[in-house]
Amino acid sequence: MAQALDVWLAFESDDDDEPQYEANTYPDEDGGFVIEWYHTAVGLVSRVYFDTYQECEAWYEANGYQNFTA
Repeated sequence: MAQALDVWLAFESDDDDEPQYEANTYPDEDGGFVIEWYHTAVGLVSRVYFDTYQECEAWYEANGYQNFTA
C-alpha cells in the first residue's frame, strides 16, 4: 500500500493525552481515497472510501478527529 497522506487522531475527551483512535488517508487504485481507522488498543477497525480528499477531511471533522500531520 502507498504511504499515508496524513495522520488524524481522536481523543475520548479534551483532557486525554493518548488518542483513542488513529486514522490515515491513502490514495486508492481508482483515483479516490480510502481512510483506514484504528482503535489504538485493538487495531484496524474499518475502511471508508471517498472520491475526493475534501470528503475525507469532512468525514474526519464530523467524527471528532484532529489533524496531526507533520
